[in-house]
Amino acid sequence: MKIENLEFWVGEPSPHFFHPAVCRDNTGLLMTLQTFDGFGDTYGPVMVSTSGQSGVSWSAPVPIPALKTIDLGNGIREGVADVRPFLHPKTGSVLAIGCNTYYGKARNITEDHDFDQDKFRQHPVYAIKTADGIWSERKALNHPFFAGSPDWRVACPQLVVLPDGGVIVPVYFRADSSKSVYSICTIRCSFDGRNLKVERVGTVLTSDRGRGLLEPSITKLGDTFYLTIRAEDEHGYLATSADGLTWGSIEPWRWDDGAVLTTSTTQQHWLSITDRLFLVYTRKDETNGDVMRWRAPLFMAEFDPARKCLIRATETVVLPLVRKKGIPSLLGNFHVSSLTADTAMVSDASLWIKIEGDCITEFQSSVWLARVTAETQEMQTGGDGD
Repeated sequence: MKIENLEFWVGEPSPHFFHPAVCRDNTGLLMTLQTFDGFGDTYGPVMVSTSGQSGVSWSAPVPIPALKTIDLGNGIREGVADVRPFLHPKTGSVLAIGCNTYYGKARNITEDHDFDQDKFRQHPVYAIKTADGIWSERKALNHPFFAGSPDWRVACPQLVVLPDGGVIVPVYFRADSSKSVYSICTIRCSFDGRNLKVERVGTVLTSDRGRGLLEPSITKLGDTFYLTIRAEDEHGYLATSADGLTWGSIEPWRWDDGAVLTTSTTQQHWLSITDRLFLVYTRKDETNGDVMRWRAPLFMAEFDPARKCLIRATETVVLPLVRKKGIPSLLGNFHVSSLTADTAMVSDASLWIKIEGDCITEFQSSVWLARVTAETQEMQTGGDGD
């Protein structure tokens, strides 16, 4: 594979962008992203930028009105986070889906002791960019199965669009408001280009370690669906299914020599190119002992579906560990999208943060894109309006 790294929106001192995610749309490429102030999980409104097919240059980000932050009064604001966009080929629309979240005086609402979780439930939200380029209003995803959950999310996912236009979406949720332990499942949804509706809920997968299972991403190769799952025990996990809903037991990610991949509560995603699957992930290595959760560099290795393992000899760095003023870059909240059969895009925001006491004394950022092409495919750098 050939990897080209591109850097945009270097924020020093501001604005700082986070959670960049790219997809194709009817005219080129579309990216969603949010501003970030460096503390906790506090983000500004969801924004959008566009580019030609190569992604070499991008328009200035502008807010998506439907996904703005709303002031609810009494010091509480409702925002939207962890959004990922997806082209729906059958309707020509783009589905931008994430989850709502709440901010209070303590920034992260879960630290506010007066916060009423039964009143302010977290749930998936989405907006649609129709084929004629018009964004819809904000919409909520609901289903009776999750009615008792104080917190169920579609967050930083990859999903599968089926030939009939249906969509299989991975979710994670809490069944008990008294416990911060998450389970995962997939849901099959109908989608007509304007509304997403849950039709079926799949097998629930659980773990009793840490916060359980988080941020699943799904893909399909041949007749098999695959889930990769973030966890809290220095492992990522794999599960397989014949229908995208009924899942076997989870297995820790392993190399082809049987060794377990050591990672730290960070998402993984699938990269599909030339009918081959790769996993993009972070892991512990000899260079990143001082990096929080080993969140840089970002690696990629080919997946062997027959043995359900990663081929160690194929591992390569997609986005590097870079130090500025001695501060290591932080990656890990990334997205992967297939652009054509021969090309894919990995998007992330790199942060360089130094905290002394309760103060940020150094803060830099930039958006990084890695364009991955098959070795036989030459890079296209012009002729598309960039």
